[in-house]
Amino acid sequence: MKKIYGLLMLLCFVAGFITAQYLATLNRPESTNLPENYTAIVMNDRQYYQAAFDLLQSANKSIHMTMYVIFWYEDNNEIKNLVNILVAKAKAGLDVKVFLDTDPSNQMVTGNNTLTAQYLMNNGVKVKFDSPSVTTHTKLIIIDSKIVIVGSTNWSYSAVNRNHEANLSIADEKLAEKYEEYFSALWGS
Repeated sequence: MKKIYGLLMLLCFVAGFITAQYLATLNRPESTNLPENYTAIVMNDRQYYQAAFDLLQSANKSIHMTMYVIFWYEDNNEIKNLVNILVAKAKAGLDVKVFLDTDPSNQMVTGNNTLTAQYLMNNGVKVKFDSPSVTTHTKLIIIDSKIVIVGSTNWSYSAVNRNHEANLSIADEKLAEKYEEYFSALWGS
């Protein structure tokens, strides 16, 4: 029974994700349909950290990400490990860009993002903030213009260790191209 329930939940999530992708393209002149041979990885709850860690480590060309909040931690933990992968990849010459939210009315988000951004920029990662008049609530990572990670997980200790979170990694260059266009629009705004 648990297997059936889990399969149904997975199918609902994937259907919802694909529906959201379709709805997002209705106002655009073209749409992208996933091919039959794309690769998807479900990254729910505690699965997120290791899957994201491994995918980020595999980057050879670029890491582009938007994140609502990346909590700043002085001590080593899962989030600091993820942040340090971004630094290591930037120092290795990859194009690493991080687009973060800033909100004058939410000092928890802005404070953590500011501290994280300072650390990233001091170590070669390019960082930009959104306009204070807009909330960037996305949790999106694009790796090598081939792999997309999208879902609900902020980079916080609670998100990777306690919260229920739903995420999906999809390896498909056409989908990644659409998200690169989205990222470029945010980055250029």
